[in-house]
Amino acid sequence: MKLKPNLGTAFLIFSVSLLAIDDKKIPNDADRPPGAAIIDKIRDTVTHFSDEEQELALLEIAEALNAVDPSQVERVSLESFYLARKNLQPGPFQASVEKNALTSLALVNPARAAALYTLQDPPNEDPKVSEDRRSYGARVLFARLWAAQGPSALVQIQSLATWLGETGQYPYPAVSPIIQKVFPADPSKAQELFQDAVSALGKDPGFIGTNRQFVLFILDTHNFVPQPVLRNAIEQALVAIKKGSERQKASRRIQMTSKRGTYSFDSEANYLIYRLLPLIREIGADWAGDVLEKYPSVRGIPEAPLNSTVTTASAVSFDATPAPGAMQSALDENRLTQLAALAQSDPQAALRAVGLIADPGLRAVALAMLQRDSAPASGSESDLQKKLDSVPNNVTKLRLLVALGCRTRQGEDAQVRRYASQAVDFGTELFNQDLRSNPGKL
Repeated sequence: MKLKPNLGTAFLIFSVSLLAIDDKKIPNDADRPPGAAIIDKIRDTVTHFSDEEQELALLEIAEALNAVDPSQVERVSLESFYLARKNLQPGPFQASVEKNALTSLALVNPARAAALYTLQDPPNEDPKVSEDRRSYGARVLFARLWAAQGPSALVQIQSLATWLGETGQYPYPAVSPIIQKVFPADPSKAQELFQDAVSALGKDPGFIGTNRQFVLFILDTHNFVPQPVLRNAIEQALVAIKKGSERQKASRRIQMTSKRGTYSFDSEANYLIYRLLPLIREIGADWAGDVLEKYPSVRGIPEAPLNSTVTTASAVSFDATPAPGAMQSALDENRLTQLAALAQSDPQAALRAVGLIADPGLRAVALAMLQRDSAPASGSESDLQKKLDSVPNNVTKLRLLVALGCRTRQGEDAQVRRYASQAVDFGTELFNQDLRSNPGKL
């Protein structure tokens, strides 16, 4: 969960982000890493914010420190974690801050993050309309534990995964990469981890994201277990999908893109059945026919090859009649958050994803991000400058300025400084507007 600041904190956040444009060109004390003094000033400023806004800024500062002064990440992450436990009321916001602080800590000290992980409280919200944030944070933690310790981290990883499954939501996205790494040297251990994950599904209280995570887990790990074990997992998934559709409280819109095209689904059940069908068909054509009889709307959609890149964007609303514009905005933001990772793994798929972003300003941000991440044909400088001129004066324009600055980090100093200066000036303007609109509410 990415927490959303108000405009005041947004300015501070984007000021920190500018440090990543080219930190070596920022004046600083000779004995300190470039940009560290600027972060100190920002840190002093946020002490005057409310507890909630201070936490948001601390998390962004910790993220920026990874590029500017990694030695300070642990200190700021721990400060954020303990301040959240002390000052914030128990609930979704506190849970998100604690998870984000430990995720940041895991980047530099995964052992310390793992030791603190079970201090987080179990989720206390209705699982049908929420997520277990601790489970989401395990993605970074498990990957970093494995990178630091290798197979010796398995005992702790398995213990934390079991704890999460027993107290909330099993961390399927965090465990599937571990199974892939374990399998070549220890197939029986990989199968044990797979079976643990399948067993945890029956204990899940109905978290809104569990069925989707479990189906993707099966798709990521199906090559590492015998067919009878795989079939049992798929059968468990089909039961869970049926139950989930019966108790669903939310309206959904899911867009899926593969080399076969882009298709929309109006329910999670139809989307998940579609993703499982190639595996079901491999196990038995008759079984696939039975499944299609129960989900006829999936029939006729070309199946995405199992090993091809599939990207999805989803929007969820708990309103009885969600506004189409709000759903599309959520889809756009969802695609944008996935873009950096997708550009690294499949640049062409990333470029296709940009074309599906409806908001012109966010699409321009995405194009600038692709240029930064070396994707092909992501837009010329003049085209993006025209987009910048046409974007309304809001936070999207500030995001585009920062993205353009990051995009030119390998370019000339003058261009970097021009975008940085524009971003600071425009951010200051938004910051002052927010102060005038919300006096005394920093």
